[in-house]
Amino acid sequence: MDANYIAYEALVVSREAADWAVWSALGTWFSGIITLVTAFVAFRALQTWKQQERHNEKKALKAALINYRNLLVMMPETLEPSEPDCRQPALLLQDSMNQIYLHVTLMEVTFDTSEIGRQFHALYNRHAEYMQGQAHREQIAELLIPFISEPFISGAYKSKPE
Repeated sequence: MDANYIAYEALVVSREAADWAVWSALGTWFSGIITLVTAFVAFRALQTWKQQERHNEKKALKAALINYRNLLVMMPETLEPSEPDCRQPALLLQDSMNQIYLHVTLMEVTFDTSEIGRQFHALYNRHAEYMQGQAHREQIAELLIPFISEPFISGAYKSKPE
């Protein structure tokens, strides 16, 4: 074989290798860009999921408050802890308060700095007084109705301080 022919073939192979290297580099850049776009979309989806989860927590709290109100309507004006007929309704009302407490705790509400926390704390204390026979049903309703009426699901006020 001729040396010029061998050099020519080496040149052709080198040119094809360079073409493949260019395409490989472009593919790597394209893959990197797609990875960044995917990471951005995943981050946005995670943020949306967090917002939906907070929204669901607030809806669950609102539902627990309404359930408590529905039970409270059926309770006697004042609870007599020693009376046997009050035992079952009192347990149901306490279970409903425990559900409210559960949702407030899951929301990680601070009791001293957030509006939801302050309202829950006042309601919880009044509930304890009622369960001991020291408060009237209307006194609980005075705290409960404004709590239910607050538009905290739509974000009118924050459950956590900024």
